[in-house]
Amino acid sequence: MVVCDKLLRVSFIAREARMARVSVNSFFDHLNLVIQTMEQFGPPVIEESDKG
Repeated sequence: MVVCDKLLRVSFIAREARMARVSVNSFFDHLNLVIQTMEQFGPPVIEESDKG
């Protein structure tokens, strides 16, 4: 998994199609949960001490 600019690139390698399907489905389930959480709580708050 690599982030380039605003693009998340993910690659999967599996010996069997079944394992690839399970892995990809699980990844998208977790990604969906992260996106929903970010939408619900908004962007991170930057405190004055963090601005540097």
